[in-house]
Amino acid sequence: MRISIAKPYLWYSSNIEKIIFRTCISALFILIVERIFIIFTYEGHLAGIDNGFDYQIIRELAGFSMYPNPEDYPFAANPYTPIYFIICKWVASVLHITANDTISVYRVSRGVSLVADIGTVIILFSLIKKMAKCDKQRAFILTTFFWTILCYLGYTFNRSDCMFLFFYSCTLFFLITDFPKNSNAKTLLLALLTMLTIFSKQNGISLLVLIPAWFILTKELKKMAWFLIFACIFLFLAYYYFQFVYTQQTFSKNILSVLKNRIDLRWFYVYIFKLLADSPLILPIVLALVVGIKSIAKSSKSILSKIGFLFMIQFAMSLGFAVKWGSSLGYFNECYFIAFILLGLSITKHSGAETNKQAILSISKYVYPALLIFFVHVSLQLYLYFLNNHEKAKDSFNQQMVVSHYIKKQIGNNDHYVLDLTDPDWDFFKNLLYKESIAPTFDMIDCCMLPDKIFDYTEMLNSFKSGKTQFLIERKGEKQESIWNTDLSHYKVDTTIFNYTIYKFHNQ
Repeated sequence: MRISIAKPYLWYSSNIEKIIFRTCISALFILIVERIFIIFTYEGHLAGIDNGFDYQIIRELAGFSMYPNPEDYPFAANPYTPIYFIICKWVASVLHITANDTISVYRVSRGVSLVADIGTVIILFSLIKKMAKCDKQRAFILTTFFWTILCYLGYTFNRSDCMFLFFYSCTLFFLITDFPKNSNAKTLLLALLTMLTIFSKQNGISLLVLIPAWFILTKELKKMAWFLIFACIFLFLAYYYFQFVYTQQTFSKNILSVLKNRIDLRWFYVYIFKLLADSPLILPIVLALVVGIKSIAKSSKSILSKIGFLFMIQFAMSLGFAVKWGSSLGYFNECYFIAFILLGLSITKHSGAETNKQAILSISKYVYPALLIFFVHVSLQLYLYFLNNHEKAKDSFNQQMVVSHYIKKQIGNNDHYVLDLTDPDWDFFKNLLYKESIAPTFDMIDCCMLPDKIFDYTEMLNSFKSGKTQFLIERKGEKQESIWNTDLSHYKVDTTIFNYTIYKFHNQ
């Protein structure tokens, strides 16, 4: 019995590096295949109310502004900067996809997200190899861990986070490598990439701190000054274009509204701290913090300590962003990106001596089963959440299409609207009825914009009294008596289609 156990264990111990490497190859392959299949799924929601991102793309394809006046019909606010939406619209236009090809728009946005994520992972692999001087095998293992975390969180599946993270990674690549050699070209490129990052998602403002901090650490104050000058010019030009040319001065009203989200410590505990504390996601961050602090304490001039400084600055800023209502673990994607570079540097530094190498291999023997469980968990999560119920999800989408067709026919060319009270943050109605939907960004109105009086929604609330909001969509057998302290008793059953009951306004 002892011998039958000893032989496999001896083989396992002596081949642990190969086992981990081959496991990572399998995990990466499985997760990429699952991500490809997710593009073609009929699930309306992947993570972070991503149907709202498709809404903006669809409206843009239809010739409407993605930044309308949030205080006027259809009362839609877009708190995200525009790069992701514009790229998705370009791709859809090239493929001759129109605003009415709803599911095709979802496929375009998810496809763009996958390409951006793969680009981010390639850049991380290059940085770990180039900066950490890791061999290909270790760089591949660390990159696979990062990819697995992205797939576990899911916030880059169909949101502007993917484009933000891609441009963020590009910026760091050119910042911490010696390419390009020309200093003016480098600062100009960094400023341009910073603008693209910020105009992909506002969290990119962290680069306005990280890049000057890096130049201070490397004692390149002249480069820092030129970077800040170029960045200010690019940001001003981009803002001017979107505020006064691309929109009717409604751009700032949309993207700055997100900054008014209230600070909510309970939200931070439940949706940030607790989720990190309960999962293995905390490990790379904690390890990177320890490595960073230790490297800074030993020497402030090493590349390890400089990357450690960047990580701690980014981590502090991500924590600051995360204390507001509506934040998510997706706010820490960039922390994980820097963390794996830092860990790669640390592994390279400590694996030179034979004793350290043996210690790393010894630790790996005990850690590997947990890593394998995590890979299996993430793979199963993607399959069971998004791929397992394909036919059921497709039937649900087709049913919503039938309901939407009925409402479109009833409204016709009249200036009337419909409010979705089923699952507005999860289903397809806002995008199937992109012209007719009122309050399509339901989550933002319900959580913050209306109760915090960020915008004036008096006219929207009056539409439930005047009948301008002509229809309500609810689950079969359910009837909401009021919404936002506004009576809905004027709405009577019009018809029931599948599991949806449509209520129509009747003036009493």
